[in-house]
Amino acid sequence: SLIAGASVIWSVSPDDTLRRTIALTMTTLFGLYMGMRFTQMELLRLLAWALGITMVASWAVSLALPDMGIMKGTLAGAWRGVFAHKNQLGSTMMLAVVVFGVLAYRGGRHRRLAWLAVFSALALVVLSSSQTALLITFLLVGLFGLSKLMSLPARHAVPLSAMAIVAGLALVIAGGFLIEPLLLALGRDITLTGRSEIWLGVLDSAAQRPWLGYGYEAFWIT
Repeated sequence: SLIAGASVIWSVSPDDTLRRTIALTMTTLFGLYMGMRFTQMELLRLLAWALGITMVASWAVSLALPDMGIMKGTLAGAWRGVFAHKNQLGSTMMLAVVVFGVLAYRGGRHRRLAWLAVFSALALVVLSSSQTALLITFLLVGLFGLSKLMSLPARHAVPLSAMAIVAGLALVIAGGFLIEPLLLALGRDITLTGRSEIWLGVLDSAAQRPWLGYGYEAFWIT
């Protein structure tokens, strides 16, 4: 927050940097309060409640009011639920998969409900058509599975982990050769829908102000 606030001095849009620095500071202070007020498990349960309400509301809006809950135009058919954009639904439900997965793994009397929430959130990730959220979700699930393998006795963990790593490397190598057809199958192109072209422009702009940049949250405004 201090660095963001100081960047008002050299920001290309000082008013926006100041306003967004205040928002960042308030968010940080609220996070500190939550961390001191609640235990880790209490925070996890609070987050589960918030995500659960959001998940149920997104299902309800998308099914009962498709004009509001489903994207139109070039993104027609992608669910957005109670959010403004499909990617927001995808990223939020990705977090829900992690949170409810942790609760399901910990056990307890609500374990079945937690597993139901995991699959419900995963379904919303798929329906959102957010490929990034879907990819990260499956990567997280894979890492969780690998961590479970590592916790097994050595005589089981070593060979199984080695097999998993070899399989993962094989997928990465195969993906390198099949990247273009895979992207086409996902409705993307080799530029990631123009993102890589934007990255080149960003790198060029960063080279012009390599030390201090353009001010907190000000670059895209100008």
